[in-house]
Amino acid sequence: MENPSKTATFSLQNLLFLLLPCLLFFFSQYLVVPVTADFNVNPYYPTENYAIDCGSSVDGESFNSRYWIGDGNGKFSPIEQQNKSSVIKAISEQVDQVPYSTARLSYSQFTYSIPLSPGPKFIRLHFYPISYAGFDDPSKKAIFSVQAGTFTLLRNFSALFHARGELTVVKDFCVNVDQGQRFNLTFTPEITDSYAFINGIEVVSMPTNL
Repeated sequence: MENPSKTATFSLQNLLFLLLPCLLFFFSQYLVVPVTADFNVNPYYPTENYAIDCGSSVDGESFNSRYWIGDGNGKFSPIEQQNKSSVIKAISEQVDQVPYSTARLSYSQFTYSIPLSPGPKFIRLHFYPISYAGFDDPSKKAIFSVQAGTFTLLRNFSALFHARGELTVVKDFCVNVDQGQRFNLTFTPEITDSYAFINGIEVVSMPTNL
């Protein structure tokens, strides 16, 4: 009979192994600590460093001076099955205006197709789960999946549930883009009359030697 404690330990080890590259990249990008040593360390400059402000027709800067590109300007406009996605403003003084003041929502599937070079990528998704005009209660109807190519990042996802009392939700992932492959990020409503939404997407290339 399988030992439950060994199974739990094995699962935890697998999880830590999968998350380790993302954690290393996060700390290297956002928690930089100066260290004095006898050797030189070359800084890493990402090949791609995109921040997409979903539902916005204009570019802007967030509070930390990060430059965001509105997805309504054509470069990162989503591909839709039925051309029924909505762009809605969500003005609030409680959250950062970029990227949370606008959202893209749809009762049908939509995809962001982003040209990227081969290699590992850091993906960050931003959600502001509030009630949007013309869309039902997010606690009951904003249930959807998110896929990166053939990989499922989120399934039966409810941003409001994952917020756990916080105003916004951020989800981080690491994915690999193969040679000649276009990076497709697809949002799909999961249940009848449900909808998918997204406020912001960040894509940053990672070092290959992590």
